[in-house]
Amino acid sequence: MILKNDQWRSMAEGQEPTIRGAINFRRVPNSSLYGLSQPTQDGIERVLESVRRDMPDDAKIVWINLREEPLLYIK
Repeated sequence: MILKNDQWRSMAEGQEPTIRGAINFRRVPNSSLYGLSQPTQDGIERVLESVRRDMPDDAKIVWINLREEPLLYIK
């Protein structure tokens, strides 16, 4: 097993301020695609708040997790 830290800060230059708990959160320019490394539970909530501010009220958010061993937080 390999553990890799996803902190490519240079890719996120010019993006909004960092979100605590969501390392390297960034938006692909001119799109509605976002990326980040593995967030904490609080980071997930902050990311969703940030994305909802950018999207219309009726927009659906699809979260795709490519972690080998995904975690699911339920209330």
